Amino acid sequence: MPRRIVMIYIEPTPYIVALIDALRGSWDGPIEVLYITTNASQAWNLKVDGDRDHVLPLRLFAGMAAICAALIRGVERPILHLAG
Repeated sequence: MPRRIVMIYIEPTPYIVALIDALRGSWDGPIEVLYITTNASQAWNLKVDGDRDHVLPLRLFAGMAAICAALIRGVERPILHLAG
């Protein structure tokens, strides 16, 4: 099975969500997406799938803890994609 991918983006936007959907359609492994916030650049008002996608907590250390948890979850280390 392919390795898990953890992707971190600033916010969900239509083009980012479309990219992630396309990757999920072609990648056999799990893809987890973390967003720093929502509606930062404009009011996209896109829903975030709470099973595979998450918005990080606003508090700095809580957000860092969520990123660390995503990176150490599972047996293998994930591939990290950091954008922005």
